[in-house]
Amino acid sequence: MLKKLTKVKSENQVFHPTHPVKVNSSSTRDILVDPKVGQSFIFGNNITSTVVEIIDGETFRTNNSVYKLEDVQVHIMIDIECLGIEPGAPVLSIAAIRFTLDGQYVDSKDKGFYEKISLKDSLDNYGLKVDSDTLKWWADQDNFKDQLVGGKPLTKVLGALRKFIDKEAMVWGNGARFDLGHIAFQYSLTEHAIPWRFSNERDVRTIVMLNPSIKKDLKFFGTKHDPWDDCIHQILYLTETYSNVTS
Repeated sequence: MLKKLTKVKSENQVFHPTHPVKVNSSSTRDILVDPKVGQSFIFGNNITSTVVEIIDGETFRTNNSVYKLEDVQVHIMIDIECLGIEPGAPVLSIAAIRFTLDGQYVDSKDKGFYEKISLKDSLDNYGLKVDSDTLKWWADQDNFKDQLVGGKPLTKVLGALRKFIDKEAMVWGNGARFDLGHIAFQYSLTEHAIPWRFSNERDVRTIVMLNPSIKKDLKFFGTKHDPWDDCIHQILYLTETYSNVTS
């Protein structure tokens, strides 16, 4: 669960912490904190590094200010690469990245989720079928071999994804049925429910249609059809579009 570190008061005293943690601090901006890893994030200029004391698990004190943690609505972008358009095809890889809708926080790669799934396991143990047209399309992509190398058993990857996803998070896919629909089908094969609330599913394309020029004009960085890079790209144009249509 992401938290927002908000200044609640200032103190005219110097404090020498006894239980310090390292955070990024600014006197002019809220700070987004992930308590699970004990690190905070802030975007903007004049970033300074300081030591704060944990007062009671929810409150932090610096030399002259007190900050309190507040809940932040978490959003998760999910992208998959697979060997078929319809559910029932093997999923090769899954990426899931937490972000806030204002764009101030996006998971770095060491904090997000990215796993490859063993194609052999999917074919041998779950009877999934490769779509021939999709396979031909993949044969022309530069990163196809990379998608096929390695991979963990399907149940392990889905179990890890379940642990990563906050039940209260808004979960986004690029299309109402594709990414989330494929993953839901894969969970059904392992006789487990999806790890998010059905009512929290969100569709990137619905927001993009409100101002499609933002996506069209946004440069892509990284490798196309890599789930991590696709997720980052989708977050960038989603948050920019959301800001544009709500401002």
